[in-house]
Amino acid sequence: ESLYQQYLQRARQSDLSSIAARNVIYQSGATSLGKPIVVMVGSHLPSANDAEEMNRLFLYVIRTMDSIVESNYIAIYLHAGLQDRQRPT
Repeated sequence: ESLYQQYLQRARQSDLSSIAARNVIYQSGATSLGKPIVVMVGSHLPSANDAEEMNRLFLYVIRTMDSIVESNYIAIYLHAGLQDRQRPT
């Protein structure tokens, strides 16, 4: 079993509701060509000092992107409003 599969299994079994509630990353819809649109909102990131929450974020990104990454997709990152405490180190 690959490391990725181990993380994916953990992501599927973990309670990531605290991250989901933040709307840090989500699929917003699709383009006219059917490509998924994934939005990432920097200002919704947890504090970078909160290692436990950042680990949950990592698992949530894996869970969210797993069904998308095998095909073409559009990623939009919104950086406005990001605070220094949210910047990963």
